[in-house]
Amino acid sequence: PKLQRTDGGQLSLSADSMAFDLRAKTLSGSEHFLLQSDHIKANARTGLYSAEREQIAFVGSVELEQGGGAGDYRSRITSDSLIVLLEEGAAREVLVSGVLEGKVEMGEDRICWIEGRGGRMWLAGDTLERIELDAQADATYRHVQNDEISRFRGQRMFLYFKDRELYQVRVEG
Repeated sequence: PKLQRTDGGQLSLSADSMAFDLRAKTLSGSEHFLLQSDHIKANARTGLYSAEREQIAFVGSVELEQGGGAGDYRSRITSDSLIVLLEEGAAREVLVSGVLEGKVEMGEDRICWIEGRGGRMWLAGDTLERIELDAQADATYRHVQNDEISRFRGQRMFLYFKDRELYQVRVEG
């Protein structure tokens, strides 16, 4: 089964098995729950979509991929569970409560690997604006062309992206 929403942004939800609760305005899916929305794709073992809250909760081996139209910019986050907040069907914010790992590729020569416990990501269209890691934060940034590697560790971390590049990192603790 598959649900498609086309008002505002494109939103498609599918799973091996789905159940609708029309009164609560929710849809639950199990086994291969998949979200596709403009420039984002997320899959997990199970999920719950709330039309009223405009959010989707994913549980079990979650993979979230986000990519730009240019094809040389993409991010990938894995976690055991996460919530995607939508605005008119388009993904705008991602909330992670458990352990997360990720990779942000900014062209062929700039890569940022992240790890942490809990955090948030803010998306604007096809680009990543900001990542906050709440605890046990670790980030490694590599600029291949300049042969540079930087590593940041701390309790909390804030990574800011602009024009498809990492431009600022703030570390606490």
